[in-house]
Amino acid sequence: MLKIKATPKYGYHFECWKEDGDTLNARALTLERVTLLTAVFVPNKYNIELKSKDEKYGNLIGGGTFDYNTTNTITVEENDDYLFLGWSDGDINNPRKVKLVQDTTFVALFVKKFNDLKVESNNVEWGIVSGSGSVKYSNTVKISATANAHYHFMSWNDGVKESSRQITVVSDTAFVATFAIDSFNLEIVSN
Repeated sequence: MLKIKATPKYGYHFECWKEDGDTLNARALTLERVTLLTAVFVPNKYNIELKSKDEKYGNLIGGGTFDYNTTNTITVEENDDYLFLGWSDGDINNPRKVKLVQDTTFVALFVKKFNDLKVESNNVEWGIVSGSGSVKYSNTVKISATANAHYHFMSWNDGVKESSRQITVVSDTAFVATFAIDSFNLEIVSN
């Protein structure tokens, strides 16, 4: 009696013996003549799962179940208000080709195409500011603070002491300019 077993390589599994369709992998045979047995292996099925933080950001295309070692394309269609930045593994290609060797999850990263920049004064009677508006993602804009007479600019809410500066906007952001009353030394002179 001869014992045989078909051992698949990674990514494949045994389906049957071709000659008789038997699906039992390990077999015991009594050979009475020359016998040819062919093991049939088929690729495993693996999943591509596509995710994003919120469906409103865009459509993710290309997820599903596919054979091992196949190359598949995943694609992002951005919605009007959002911009696709890339995948969580650092790849920024869209569309993107992926070779499937295991169950895999791809997370699409998005940002708003336009962000609100709010620039305010801590007291509008003491000083004025400029720069507020809707800003395209990653654009650089100038914000500035100008003190009125008898007041001076101290700093922005993030500690920066330059009254005029460039800001790169990557999210909704607010800046508050702090103004203070000028101080004077009063010297009293007696006659």
